[in-house]
Amino acid sequence: MDAHTKMLNDALAMAEAPQDGYGAGYLEYQARTIFRDLARIYGFEGAKVVFTEIMLSEASRKRITIDG
Repeated sequence: MDAHTKMLNDALAMAEAPQDGYGAGYLEYQARTIFRDLARIYGFEGAKVVFTEIMLSEASRKRITIDG
């Protein structure tokens, strides 16, 4: 493995390492659980609308970290 590949692998490992104790897999699990809860309340299509509104609202803020 050359130095460039090692550097990229190290950077990827750092990016995937949870900084707050929660990895991406756990956060995806939480999102799925919340979506299922919303689907029970609003139905599948209603939950899709709510989730889409949340994603678009958050995306428009262009927030990168929780601390803003």
